Amino acid sequence: MLKMILKYISPLILAIFIILLIETAVQHFWKPNRFDQVNILEFAFVKDETYQRLVMHHKLKEFSNRDPVIVQSGDSSGFFGIDPRIVEQSFPDDVSYYNMSCCANLGFKGYLNVMKFMKKHSPSMRMFVLHFTPYTMPNAANWDGDGAALWGSPDITVFGDVLGREYVGWQTWFQLPSLALRREVTDYVYYRNGKLNQKDRPFMKNENYYEFLENYKNTNGWTRERDIRTVVPNTECNFNLHNAQFFDFTQMRNKYYFEEVLETFASEAEKLDLDLAIIFQPAACNLGSSKDGATLVKVLEKFKTNHPDVYVPFELIETWPQEKFATAAHVKNESVKETSERLGKALRDYINFNW
Repeated sequence: MLKMILKYISPLILAIFIILLIETAVQHFWKPNRFDQVNILEFAFVKDETYQRLVMHHKLKEFSNRDPVIVQSGDSSGFFGIDPRIVEQSFPDDVSYYNMSCCANLGFKGYLNVMKFMKKHSPSMRMFVLHFTPYTMPNAANWDGDGAALWGSPDITVFGDVLGREYVGWQTWFQLPSLALRREVTDYVYYRNGKLNQKDRPFMKNENYYEFLENYKNTNGWTRERDIRTVVPNTECNFNLHNAQFFDFTQMRNKYYFEEVLETFASEAEKLDLDLAIIFQPAACNLGSSKDGATLVKVLEKFKTNHPDVYVPFELIETWPQEKFATAAHVKNESVKETSERLGKALRDYINFNW
């Protein structure tokens, strides 16, 4: 029996030793960046990488060592609508602000994982800002639906759990140094076969992506919107509460995802010793008299009563003129100064009173 066990164990030990030797050599000679060893990109040849994943890949890699004091995450309303340079004009000189927002398909689990990641790598961090538009309220898809295609495209899916797995989960212990060389190795093989004419191909051939790369480091994460202009009607807000509830077995009642998300962020912020601010983007729509709107306002007011330590400076719906919006979720570039100053002044009031 012992001989049989040794017969199988010996090759296994040898294989482990060889792997460790290779990985040690890769780390010593190539010194790969730690954040290139993650599986957030696809490294495909037949198509570009997904823009939203690229945004998070670059931001997490670049800003993990910047030691921010306040970090924002959320959907694209904050990505395009909040310029940290303008926000910081309202702050003391030693308070920095970083825009880690991306997109609705990062999902609320993704925003949560950004908070965990940034606190892990930035002991200086004191506050997290959850910034989103009322047009992307929490629901089954953007909270529990990792892999869901929010806009019907199979290439643009919710990937919040990916950030948890690749950046903050236990899986990070098994991200070997050689993973950082995948692009170089696969490109070398592909070029050698003569299938590409240019080396150092970009992750994505897209003007929006090139502009993002040019700007985001100097702007602390902001880039301007380049939307095709649409007419945003000033009508009653449609919160689209389809799949917005679930049955919470721990409390034995139906519960809105909105409530679940707010409570989860409050709990995690407390664990991480972070102040938490919930910021709603202004909208062109108005609250009106719909049952859905009234219900969500009640959920928010209950949360504020139960969590007075969480800073919620704005109402769920703050209606702005429709001319200020490029799309329902994005303000025009001309309005970014206004949205950024609105946020900066609100956070300044909090800082002056609490810090």
